Amino acid sequence: MAKGGQVMIHEVSKLLVGFRDCFSRTAAFEWFVIVIMGFLSRVDHHGVTSMIRWLALRSGLYTALLSFFRADSWCLKDIQKRWQHIVLSAAPWVQIRDRYILIGDGIKISKEAQKMPGVKRLHQESDNSGKPEYIYGHHHGVLGILAGQVKKLFCIPLCAELHEGVQELRQYQGKPLPVVDGKAKTSVTTLMASMAVDLVKGLCAPCLLILDAYFAVGPVFLILKQVVDAQGQRLLHIVTRAKSNVVGYEDPPPKTGHRGAPRKYGG
Repeated sequence: MAKGGQVMIHEVSKLLVGFRDCFSRTAAFEWFVIVIMGFLSRVDHHGVTSMIRWLALRSGLYTALLSFFRADSWCLKDIQKRWQHIVLSAAPWVQIRDRYILIGDGIKISKEAQKMPGVKRLHQESDNSGKPEYIYGHHHGVLGILAGQVKKLFCIPLCAELHEGVQELRQYQGKPLPVVDGKAKTSVTTLMASMAVDLVKGLCAPCLLILDAYFAVGPVFLILKQVVDAQGQRLLHIVTRAKSNVVGYEDPPPKTGHRGAPRKYGG
């Protein structure tokens, strides 16, 4: 093995040791290490089969590897929190006025298996003419933190989840629905905002969230507004571009008591 490969495996091994406390059983942690190395080493993308093939594991271990993902000896939320702690303690993250810079966006990954959980018909809004208008696939929402130096900046992913076609999965995982003005409102934009809220609460630090104009909608601002510290100061501010069709109104005038529906907007 080349020296560069040995150095990479050594660094990855040091990172993986930090996840040991997230697993109540040693066997589960060992399978976790195998899964991560499988993700790093595989060339094709055929799920667990790719991990078995590229790690040269016995074919009889296929079922055992599947059982790891259903085990109750670990919790995905604990692993995500540990990863966020590792990133904040080791990465050269960027700050603006003592605030971390979070970057969020959605990504649509095409899938051939239309019966796979979470796969649905998705519309692509990209201006790239090489992309089809509709695909079957998964729609992921991803949040990361900006790190690096002035000459080279990059985004380190901190958390990700499916944001379309997984209502039953969210109920199974016990994830609450986004709430806006006291009512549950589930959409791609509100799910991204809720994921950002959970991330910032876990970081316990003020952050700036950078999103594109797709997320510049009222429910997103209302959800993010709820994140405050013990002194009532907002922990999360959003930086985005207003949509081209955005319209601003003043507060509606007081009711006159005359016939007809009262005005909803001012001048």
